[in-house]
Amino acid sequence: MALVNRKAQRNLQDEDQGVIEFINLAEYKVAREGEIRGMRSLKVVELERPENISRGSNFVYTGNIVIFDASNAPTDQMNIVNIERAIKTLAEETGGQHAKLGSSYYIVTPRDIYLDKKKVRDDF
Repeated sequence: MALVNRKAQRNLQDEDQGVIEFINLAEYKVAREGEIRGMRSLKVVELERPENISRGSNFVYTGNIVIFDASNAPTDQMNIVNIERAIKTLAEETGGQHAKLGSSYYIVTPRDIYLDKKKVRDDF
Protein backbone atom coordinates (compact mmCIF):
# COMPACT_ATOMS: atom_id res chain seq x y z
CA MET A 1 0.00 0.00 0.00
CA ALA A 2 2.83 2.38 0.81
CA LEU A 3 4.44 1.74 -2.59
CA VAL A 4 1.29 2.81 -4.45
CA ASN A 5 1.05 5.99 -2.43
CA ARG A 6 4.68 6.90 -3.18
CA LYS A 7 4.14 6.50 -6.93
CA ALA A 8 1.02 8.63 -6.84
CA GLN A 9 2.84 11.24 -4.78
CA ARG A 10 5.80 11.24 -7.24
CA ASN A 11 3.46 11.74 -10.22
CA LEU A 12 1.83 14.71 -8.48
CA GLN A 13 5.24 16.24 -7.83
CA ASP A 14 6.19 15.87 -11.51
CA GLU A 15 3.03 17.68 -12.57
CA ASP A 16 3.73 20.48 -10.12
CA GLN A 17 7.24 20.95 -11.51
CA GLY A 18 5.90 21.52 -15.04
CA VAL A 19 7.14 18.38 -16.78
CA ILE A 20 6.77 18.82 -20.54
CA GLU A 21 5.57 15.76 -22.41
CA PHE A 22 6.44 17.06 -25.88
CA ILE A 23 8.52 19.86 -27.35
CA ASN A 24 7.07 22.34 -29.81
CA LEU A 25 9.96 23.07 -32.17
CA ALA A 26 8.34 26.32 -33.32
CA GLU A 27 9.10 27.76 -29.88
CA TYR A 28 12.81 26.94 -30.12
CA LYS A 29 14.03 29.13 -32.95
CA VAL A 30 17.70 29.95 -32.82
CA ALA A 31 17.31 33.38 -34.32
CA ARG A 32 14.99 35.25 -36.57
CA GLU A 33 15.85 35.90 -40.17
CA GLY A 34 18.42 38.66 -40.42
CA GLU A 35 19.48 38.59 -36.76
CA ILE A 36 22.72 36.72 -37.37
CA ARG A 37 24.89 38.38 -39.97
CA GLY A 38 26.87 36.13 -42.24
CA MET A 39 24.61 33.14 -41.64
CA ARG A 40 23.64 31.42 -44.87
CA SER A 41 20.58 29.36 -45.51
CA LEU A 42 18.91 27.12 -48.03
CA LYS A 43 15.68 28.58 -49.36
CA VAL A 44 12.97 26.82 -51.36
CA VAL A 45 11.01 29.14 -53.64
CA GLU A 46 7.94 28.12 -55.61
CA LEU A 47 8.09 29.22 -59.22
CA GLU A 48 5.24 29.17 -61.72
CA ARG A 49 6.38 31.68 -64.34
CA PRO A 50 9.77 33.14 -65.27
CA GLU A 51 8.57 36.57 -64.11
CA ASN A 52 8.40 35.22 -60.54
CA ILE A 53 12.12 34.49 -60.36
CA SER A 54 12.63 37.76 -58.49
CA ARG A 55 11.14 36.05 -55.40
CA GLY A 56 14.32 34.05 -55.04
CA SER A 57 16.87 36.33 -56.69
CA ASN A 58 17.27 38.49 -53.57
CA PHE A 59 18.25 35.40 -51.59
CA VAL A 60 20.93 34.44 -54.13
CA TYR A 61 22.30 38.00 -54.18
CA THR A 62 22.70 37.89 -50.39
CA GLY A 63 24.69 34.64 -50.53
CA ASN A 64 22.03 32.00 -49.90
CA ILE A 65 21.39 28.80 -51.84
CA VAL A 66 17.99 28.69 -53.53
CA ILE A 67 16.05 25.69 -54.78
CA PHE A 68 13.33 26.72 -57.22
CA ASP A 69 10.30 24.42 -57.17
CA ALA A 70 8.63 24.55 -60.58
CA SER A 71 6.37 21.54 -59.98
CA ASN A 72 3.23 23.73 -60.07
CA ALA A 73 4.31 25.61 -63.20
CA PRO A 74 2.39 25.08 -66.43
CA THR A 75 4.11 22.31 -68.35
CA ASP A 76 4.03 23.87 -71.81
CA GLN A 77 7.47 23.76 -73.42
CA MET A 78 7.83 27.53 -73.87
CA ASN A 79 7.20 28.22 -70.18
CA ILE A 80 9.78 25.62 -69.11
CA VAL A 81 12.38 26.98 -71.53
CA ASN A 82 11.81 30.53 -70.26
CA ILE A 83 12.09 29.40 -66.62
CA GLU A 84 15.37 27.62 -67.34
CA ARG A 85 16.67 30.67 -69.22
CA ALA A 86 15.75 32.98 -66.32
CA ILE A 87 17.50 30.69 -63.82
CA LYS A 88 20.61 30.55 -66.00
CA THR A 89 20.63 34.36 -66.28
CA LEU A 90 20.30 34.72 -62.50
CA ALA A 91 23.26 32.39 -61.94
CA GLU A 92 25.38 34.29 -64.45
CA GLU A 93 24.49 37.68 -62.93
CA THR A 94 25.44 36.57 -59.43
CA GLY A 95 28.54 34.69 -60.52
CA GLY A 96 27.11 31.48 -59.11
CA GLN A 97 26.17 28.15 -60.58
CA HIS A 98 22.92 26.42 -61.42
CA ALA A 99 21.71 22.87 -62.01
CA LYS A 100 18.50 20.99 -62.59
CA LEU A 101 17.41 18.56 -59.87
CA GLY A 102 14.96 16.01 -61.18
CA SER A 103 12.23 17.14 -63.53
CA SER A 104 10.96 20.28 -61.81
CA TYR A 105 13.58 21.51 -59.32
CA TYR A 106 16.45 23.89 -59.99
CA ILE A 107 19.25 24.96 -57.67
CA VAL A 108 21.19 28.23 -57.80
CA THR A 109 24.25 28.82 -55.64
CA PRO A 110 26.08 32.08 -54.92
CA ARG A 111 29.52 32.82 -56.30
CA ASP A 112 31.61 31.28 -53.52
CA ILE A 113 29.84 27.91 -53.35
CA TYR A 114 30.95 25.31 -55.86
CA LEU A 115 28.27 23.02 -57.23
CA ASP A 116 29.81 19.62 -58.00
CA LYS A 117 27.65 17.94 -60.63
CA LYS A 118 29.33 14.53 -60.43
CA LYS A 119 27.33 11.77 -58.82
CA VAL A 120 28.84 9.75 -56.00
CA ARG A 121 28.18 6.09 -56.65
CA ASP A 122 28.85 2.84 -54.82
CA ASP A 123 31.94 0.86 -55.83
CA PHE A 124 30.29 -2.51 -56.34
